[in-house]
Amino acid sequence: MNLIIEHNPPIQRLRQLEVWLKQEYEKIGEGFYCNWNIIEDAYNKNQLLCATFNDSAIGLLVWRKWENFGFIEILSINPKDRKQKIGASLTIECESYFMTEKVTIVHVDCHPLSSHLFWKKQGYTDCNCEKYNPNGNSAFSIKLHKKLNV
Repeated sequence: MNLIIEHNPPIQRLRQLEVWLKQEYEKIGEGFYCNWNIIEDAYNKNQLLCATFNDSAIGLLVWRKWENFGFIEILSINPKDRKQKIGASLTIECESYFMTEKVTIVHVDCHPLSSHLFWKKQGYTDCNCEKYNPNGNSAFSIKLHKKLNV
């Protein structure tokens, strides 16, 4: 697969992402289309990485930075393109950028919880903090972090 990771992708990539995110949400009621405002905001702030293949956007990663901390806010891959290490490629690219910015710790909230194993495989470890639980019900997300060698 000839995957390209774009920093500050062109607007047509954002529109391509919106199409499949919306389709995923309408089809199975899951995905990150419910966070479209966050994705658009990240695009406008140049805090969005886009994975493309054959001139089509197939994955995205939303990040932010504060002092020496990095945060991966959203990582999503088109359902038909999953299990091809695209998420890992986006994560590595984001971590490489963070290192150039002297970020020493990257934080991730695992939501959905099924993403926990993926993040563990990327070298993230559980934080010694409580599981985030906004509704008082079962755990909503698990917080993980990774130290970068800057």
